[in-house]
Amino acid sequence: MLDTFKSQGGGVRLKGSDEKVQGGRGKLGHGGWGIPSSVVGRGNLDIFKLCDDFYSGNANLERINWANIALIPKCQSPDDPSHYRPISLINSTLKIVSKVLANRLSRKIGGLVDLTLTQSAFIKGRCIIDNISTAHELLFYMQKLRLQGLILKVDFFKAFDTVDWNFLFALLRARGFSEKWTGWIQTILLSSKASFLINGTQCRYVRYRRGLRQGDPLSPLLFVLVMDVLSTMFNNALSTGILHGIALVMTTGGAEDLRIIKLILYLFEGLSGLKVNLSKTCLYSSQRNCDPPSIYASTMHCTTSTLPLIYLGVPISGGRPRRQDWDTLINKIRNRLATWKSKLLSLGGRLTTLNLVLSAIPTYWMSIFRLPCWVVSSIDRIRREFLWAGPDEHRTKMRLVGWSRLCISREQGGWGILNLSTFNNALLGKWWWKIINDRQWCGEVVIRANYFRNFPSWNLFHKHCPRRSFFWNGILQILPAFRINLTPIIRNGASTLFCLDKWVEGRAPADIWPNLFQLALLKECTIKDLAGRQLPIPLEDFASACELMDRISMNHVTGGDEKRWKLTANGTFTVKSFYNFLNDGGLRCGWTSTILKGHCPKKINLFNWLARDNKILTLENLAKRRCNLFHSITCVLCHANVESADHLLIQCPVTSHVWNFFCQLLDLWCAPRSLCDLWGKWRKNIKKPLIYLWDLLARAITWNIWIERNTRIFNSICCPSIAIIVKIEHMLLLWLSAAPDSKKARLEEPLAKVKRSLEFLSSSDPTPSVPPESPPNNRAV
Repeated sequence: MLDTFKSQGGGVRLKGSDEKVQGGRGKLGHGGWGIPSSVVGRGNLDIFKLCDDFYSGNANLERINWANIALIPKCQSPDDPSHYRPISLINSTLKIVSKVLANRLSRKIGGLVDLTLTQSAFIKGRCIIDNISTAHELLFYMQKLRLQGLILKVDFFKAFDTVDWNFLFALLRARGFSEKWTGWIQTILLSSKASFLINGTQCRYVRYRRGLRQGDPLSPLLFVLVMDVLSTMFNNALSTGILHGIALVMTTGGAEDLRIIKLILYLFEGLSGLKVNLSKTCLYSSQRNCDPPSIYASTMHCTTSTLPLIYLGVPISGGRPRRQDWDTLINKIRNRLATWKSKLLSLGGRLTTLNLVLSAIPTYWMSIFRLPCWVVSSIDRIRREFLWAGPDEHRTKMRLVGWSRLCISREQGGWGILNLSTFNNALLGKWWWKIINDRQWCGEVVIRANYFRNFPSWNLFHKHCPRRSFFWNGILQILPAFRINLTPIIRNGASTLFCLDKWVEGRAPADIWPNLFQLALLKECTIKDLAGRQLPIPLEDFASACELMDRISMNHVTGGDEKRWKLTANGTFTVKSFYNFLNDGGLRCGWTSTILKGHCPKKINLFNWLARDNKILTLENLAKRRCNLFHSITCVLCHANVESADHLLIQCPVTSHVWNFFCQLLDLWCAPRSLCDLWGKWRKNIKKPLIYLWDLLARAITWNIWIERNTRIFNSICCPSIAIIVKIEHMLLLWLSAAPDSKKARLEEPLAKVKRSLEFLSSSDPTPSVPPESPPNNRAV
């Protein structure tokens, strides 16, 4: 949005381009600053006045440019300032101005820094795992060629807090930022101050003299510009031949290269203020189980270690991660459960925790590596035990449903729990999409050197050499499933394979004529290679391939071929679409989504799902599992029939009386005959305006009947039918109070009937009593 400014003044000139990012005056209202018209009101006039004054340089930020710093202890008994982690809480008013500048700068940051080799963080379209995969493939490449290389893992001491402001301002001017832009940054930084919170109380404010504040939207982008200077220094050293093969501080040049690296780091420290933290800087050898020579460590004045190295939270060694590396991930998931009070969580609460916490922890690792089967089984065991029993592994409970069924989507009859193996494969599919579409990916050069050395374009049908890295072997296993969902868009035909790609009416020529394909000598040639040739291929149901090639008119089409993702409307790959494709069982189950998407507590939705599937622990099911502690399986409500799910919740005389009461109250001709009928044909016969009401009412009836059954068994207390009906009506009205107004507007008449019934029944004041046919003290029914 920087280019939306209409200015006569200076701007930001991009490196290697005549394009100029204007920084002049424009409309500082909703048009210029990206603020929608809907928020423009009397209460926002001060915000617009602040933006206008800030633009013109008349804003006094002394009263609003402050931050509170909370000190979070890192250990149990902190006794040194380094034992605290400072968390900066910036005033939200200043964040508005800072966020606007950050949004405008983010659109042009790609032309200011080198994205292809180094920068993967804080940039839209970049991902931090790109550097991890590149480092892993570089290590594999060095080990495959048996190169004696060195890896230097550099850590800067409090990098954000030590950036020199004079260097930053000079850098902005050198990179083409106008004086107005540089002045805006100076105004924000020079007026900043902070107060430490000691026991929740503010101390006096302290002026900042250097560094970038955490929590400021501008800070990450400014830090990217600062670190790009270090990248440029390394690149210049490579281009002049001073360094020999350094990438991500990996070198094969020995002690001489290390001295050059050390000199560059010292020069960068003197310029920017970023000091290397030698206590956390470590030197590794590129070969596994091998320490670097001590003379190299003395050159850098740092520690040494052996592979694997922990890079951005992931151990990389160029080979397969060790078992103890995977145990770190498993223990991280298990330790997260230690703080959860599962006794206070219902089944619905545990399911939510499982989906949002336990299933999310391994996502970072699964985006890079394909998890071994034993790791997936270990994580699934932790998730399964937590779902049914909580974190107490010694207290086992009955698993009411098989785990594989719970991992099926709701549309197919499951609970939608994340299938880790399938999700792992879907995440790895991102790499193939990046390979064929992202020309700025920093790992492209390394991947080509390892596996596509003799191919000008990416060949997704290439038979790779048997020696592959663990990373590449993982993404290679999902290639067939990824490949069948690609549709080529032919332009010049240079990257579309004639025989193998599906370019003939959605089919590949190799599938149309399999016998002729076996006789072909050039099975991996492109359409451009065969352009203009006469191919003796008979077509019965399709137009000839030669005619299709002539229609393309490749001599007049510019640009390379593209690949389109068939599973999305815009043709772009998404993990969700690939996961749904891999996890799709084909069959659909309508009643599952109806039950699980109800507007009531999740535990009640899950109970109704279990009841519909006859999985609740009725006396009949307990007897089948050989866990019934009673001497009978007779229903505890009527003492006449076997206590099955259908009988207890629908057919029992006590339950039937409740159902008939509400059917007569709401003018419904009959009650459901079974749970399958309740969520099937019976529900379809209800008028559409009343479906929402009856969905909630059915859940309230089944839940209260179940609660009444458990109360009679475990507490020996019996409530009359009127008391059960009153509880149901109270619960129904409570849920409806949170319903959307559009839903309640259609239910005014039935709601009035329920309220009048509640007033009448509440006046009778039913009190619970001990049932006459209460079970004996030994709880034998």
